[in-house]
Amino acid sequence: MANTLSRMERDGLIVRKKHPSDKRAQQVFLTDKAREMEAEAKEAALAADQSLFSGFRHFERELMLEYMRKAIANTQRNGRLPPAS
Repeated sequence: MANTLSRMERDGLIVRKKHPSDKRAQQVFLTDKAREMEAEAKEAALAADQSLFSGFRHFERELMLEYMRKAIANTQRNGRLPPAS
């Protein structure tokens, strides 16, 4: 997660601010640049999802997603992939 936030900050998509009452915490806010990209990104993700699962019934889609999550978790546990960030 930290790497993802660092990249997003580098790319001008988020800003981090110190939490007003908890000195250990930071607050993360989307920038205007990120908000402008949000609708387009959601639309692209939905189109990809619909294309990938075209012809699947709802329960088949959910089952496939569960199997994919398990396979990724197994791969991470076995050291084949770095943890998602």
